[in-house]
Amino acid sequence: MTREEILDAVCLDVQILETTDKQYLYDKDFILAAVKNHGYALEYASKELQADKEVVLAAMNNFGSLEYAITELQADKEVVLTAVEIFGWNLQFASQELQEDREVVLAAVKNFAWPLQDMPKVLQGDRDFVIEVVKSNGVMLECLNKELQADREVVLAAVKNKGYALLYASEELQADREVVLLAVDNNYDAYWDEVICALGCASKDLQADREVVFKAVKNTAWSLLYASAELQADREIVLTAVRSHGIALADASAELRANKQIVLEAISQNPHALVYASEKIQEQLKVEYPSLLNIKDNI
Repeated sequence: MTREEILDAVCLDVQILETTDKQYLYDKDFILAAVKNHGYALEYASKELQADKEVVLAAMNNFGSLEYAITELQADKEVVLTAVEIFGWNLQFASQELQEDREVVLAAVKNFAWPLQDMPKVLQGDRDFVIEVVKSNGVMLECLNKELQADREVVLAAVKNKGYALLYASEELQADREVVLLAVDNNYDAYWDEVICALGCASKDLQADREVVFKAVKNTAWSLLYASAELQADREIVLTAVRSHGIALADASAELRANKQIVLEAISQNPHALVYASEKIQEQLKVEYPSLLNIKDNI
């Protein structure tokens, strides 16, 4: 294979470097190009190039592993910050001193839920630091001890960053109206999944609280799944949900799934929502809108 062919192949399979002519592994220009194609190409570079800061930085900027840099560069703050900002998992390969550096650890937890018990003890007992951690990555709340999961200030900081971090809060705080309101208002990347939908983590009383539920479905339509039966029959709440995601019609009450206006709002957002309407409404709308005839077959 030619030099160019090898570099192209690295993008798909970095292990090709195991059988590459060794001369390439000592060639800085070649290795620089290789790590820019695949950060893990650093593993196959010569020791001399694993000690080259320019090469290592290029690898770290492309999801490379700090494990393959020499010890001196694992203790270089610029290199380590670059590595953990791209992939927080690299924190484990940093020098002990940098593993205890607040700036480095905060950069790492922004993109990797690093178990707090694996962090240096000097940081585990620092409440102010823990608050900074969950402000950067709310789901780090999962990694904290029960005392901190029951700490109102810590939990408020966590759910403000990631609403579904409420899952890891104490039962008492899952029943705290202010905490839950903040959580459901910050549930931007929730999916239709009970594990990560903030309203699904709230107490039953708050799932029956109209203000809480309305804010939840306004932010994340899938929250309707966790509303009380009474609120799943609330016309305004259901309209808000289906206008955002028509498929949320599935969680409306039977009465509202038989309501023509509600169903029309749902199918205008997603025609496939028709399958969740009552049979009577389905038949009626298929007559009025022939384009809906094959919806069920397309699910």
